[in-house]
Amino acid sequence: MHDHSGFVAFAFANRLATPLVQTLHAPFSDDTFAFYKRHGHKGHAIAISRYQAREAPPQLPIVDVVYNPLVVDDFPFVEEKSGYLLWVGRMNDDKGPQRAIAAARDADRPLVLAGPIQPGQEEFFSREVEPHIDDDRVKYVGEVGGDDKTALFANASAFLMPIRWAEPFGLVMTEAMACGTPVIAFPEGSACEVIADGQTGFLVNNETEMAGAVARLGEIDPARCREWVSERFDLEPVAEAHERAYRRVLSERSSDHATSARPGTLSSTTVAAAASH
Repeated sequence: MHDHSGFVAFAFANRLATPLVQTLHAPFSDDTFAFYKRHGHKGHAIAISRYQAREAPPQLPIVDVVYNPLVVDDFPFVEEKSGYLLWVGRMNDDKGPQRAIAAARDADRPLVLAGPIQPGQEEFFSREVEPHIDDDRVKYVGEVGGDDKTALFANASAFLMPIRWAEPFGLVMTEAMACGTPVIAFPEGSACEVIADGQTGFLVNNETEMAGAVARLGEIDPARCREWVSERFDLEPVAEAHERAYRRVLSERSSDHATSARPGTLSSTTVAAAASH
């Protein structure tokens, strides 16, 4: 059984005859860390990044790291880019639209901002973002989806990811690269493994370095960006990775039964291998 739903199924996993694997979609909080520390021996988990796997409590068996998938063919590939930079996300300090504005200004490039203003974010938006919107150097297009969103990704010169929180995956990065658009990101959370630094974008430490990386965008081949995503994040490689994880769980379960070990746990060697995958 492969579960994506949260705590309930995992808490009862040791009462099932069928082994349970759960994909961890969210970062660990104090509460979730405590839950998996207590109940981790009951099932198996798939992490969506090596970073997330390293953050898991030792009592939770991480059977493998399997990245979030996307259908690459659903994203248009554009080799000749327009001149603007793109930021997409929620309007809060962690996501950093104000830092994207500063980097674009330093790089002397126009910036398009997209994303919702959720309840509680109005003050941040009015203070940090709205004063800079002029529909020329900084343009805000609101929340977008469908073809409008993929067109924004595909035509941007680069996608800016100036986050200041450890995001466990970050699907927007793979969506941009699927369109042939390089990503310039701070090295938080999974960014260091989702982006191939110098090949599909750049990892930078601050807004000044982000602006400097914009000047180096000519070094990035858009076709390499799409190839990188196809090799790692498209449906086929992700499905194959899930199948490997399932086989590993079944193999460990058979071994546990044969040696009368505690059911539902993986060896420390397997956990270490998954976390370093």
